[in-house]
Amino acid sequence: MICLSAFFRLSGVLPINEATPLLKAAITKTYSYKGEDVVKKNHDLLDACSDPQYMIEIGIPNRWKRATLTEEKRAYSKRHITLIDDEKTRKFMEEIATPVTALEGDNIPISKFLQNHMLGGIMTPGTTRYEKRSPNASSLIPKWVSYAVPYQIETICMLLFPLINIICFLRHYKLQNATACTQCNQCVAVCPHAAIRPFIVTRDESAKAPNQNQFTSIKALGVELAGNRYTLQISPLDCTGCTACVDACPESPKALEMTDLEDILASGGEETWNYAMTLPERGDMVDKYTLKGSQFQTPLMEFSGACSGCGKSLSYSVSVETKCTNNISITLSIFR
Repeated sequence: MICLSAFFRLSGVLPINEATPLLKAAITKTYSYKGEDVVKKNHDLLDACSDPQYMIEIGIPNRWKRATLTEEKRAYSKRHITLIDDEKTRKFMEEIATPVTALEGDNIPISKFLQNHMLGGIMTPGTTRYEKRSPNASSLIPKWVSYAVPYQIETICMLLFPLINIICFLRHYKLQNATACTQCNQCVAVCPHAAIRPFIVTRDESAKAPNQNQFTSIKALGVELAGNRYTLQISPLDCTGCTACVDACPESPKALEMTDLEDILASGGEETWNYAMTLPERGDMVDKYTLKGSQFQTPLMEFSGACSGCGKSLSYSVSVETKCTNNISITLSIFR
């Protein structure tokens, strides 16, 4: 109701003195079952929002109207175009998506919509992966706190010291999983942008990762994942820094911690994420009808334009196709 009050005051669609009683009536209808006290508090809040004494005018400098892009800034604003390797998608982003994002959609000629095969409202899907959110407002992103031992050392120690497998060595490391992470994937489930994802990898894939300090892996838990490794990767350019994943981590101490974005990028975070995205999907190895197993499936809703930590985005569903016993294809919605 607060947003609606602000909308009516700024837009003039409905005079604020007419809109306020309607909003109050809606509040009464919605919250009357909670008691008069709750209704009154909401009415008072609405009145406070409409009171000029609580309004702060923010002046917009006139020079902003004359602002122009330098060639250097123009190249930066179109940096996402350089990531696209599909010509059809590149054309759509340059001629449709980018102008719309810059609020210049009214200047797009009809011919461009026809050339991009948008007749009937058809849109090119999956383009949000190119619209990076970096730098985010906080300049912080989560980092997986994993003190995993390189698997070569782990194997040697397992062979040489089979009876002391639970003893810590090399100062801070254990032989198997020296991390607070229990691989529950709750952090992945609450991310509204699918910017943090778990991967089941082989030892060879883990060893081939471009940055071993970023691409750490631990022994995957579960008999169905025997012989494989588990890693948790965060997209530094798509994460909005909302801390939802850190808050959702049930472990103590937390298996995730917020760290400076620039440090992650300087140590090869973007390159590590790009490598992770080339790994084969192994979601079929786990039960996809559990919270943990569902997060190993490739998300079909990713990098949305929702606000940081958006709760409503969690209702976006990953459509998972499965087979009934009678071979009828059905779709199950697993909430992300």
